[in-house]
Amino acid sequence: MFDDVASKLPNLSITYKDRQIDSKVLLINGYIANDGGKDISRAMVERTLSALLPEKWKWLECKILSAPEDLNVTSEITSEKELCFDFGLFRKGESFSFQALISIDDEINDKKTKALVDKIEWSHRISDLGKIAPIDLPYEKRSLFRYIISITAGLTYLVMSLFMLFSNSFERPVINYMAPINGEYIEVKFTPSLDGTAKLEAIEIDHEETVDLQSYFSTTRISPKISPQKNSQTYKIIMFAVTFFGGILMLYMGLEKDIKRLKVRKLIAASSKPNKALKSDS
Repeated sequence: MFDDVASKLPNLSITYKDRQIDSKVLLINGYIANDGGKDISRAMVERTLSALLPEKWKWLECKILSAPEDLNVTSEITSEKELCFDFGLFRKGESFSFQALISIDDEINDKKTKALVDKIEWSHRISDLGKIAPIDLPYEKRSLFRYIISITAGLTYLVMSLFMLFSNSFERPVINYMAPINGEYIEVKFTPSLDGTAKLEAIEIDHEETVDLQSYFSTTRISPKISPQKNSQTYKIIMFAVTFFGGILMLYMGLEKDIKRLKVRKLIAASSKPNKALKSDS
């Protein structure tokens, strides 16, 4: 992640090590943080972490600014386009900061800071370490409308899920009937057809038959019974869970970048003290 990039003044003449630089120069203040769940030991590193520049860019200088007292970290420019960071045991929750000077091509001088930084590629062969994800610091400007929409949608889903949980919308009763089956009155339901017949289905036992409605009601004594819908509690819990976790997901999507930056800022603050034992090569 990168903090800021120095301004590029077109009429400013810059010299580096007593030589004039004709191209534009970028000054980057950056941090590298281990925000994962594992410590990175030296035994896990087959090839160190390196930052690769595009064509016509050059690393000029790099210096480690701060790191935890027990973290041994160095920087080395191994070629014009490659900057390597070598460190010992890099514990989870630790970070170190660096400052680097880059000579860039004139053609991209007018592009935004993030577009410039995004051109830097990160490479490594470190066990259990995935792709390096750059983060802009300070915060990038966000669309207030999109922010409000995502938060509002998430809160709406959460409120709806609580309404489903505590309301009786899924517990509306149905009218079944008590009908004689094998000499006992059993709760049944009828599913009618257009031909005048109906499927009689017992609720609590395994019994099903097709009857002629007119003749059945004229010859059989039945009585209505109000009962809760079958599996209504299951449907209620399922709908609550889907809506609730949908709301949580929307809130997370709306606040994901802010949560990530807050976490990283805490890592940086905890490791921001200068380390007198730091060494830097260029």
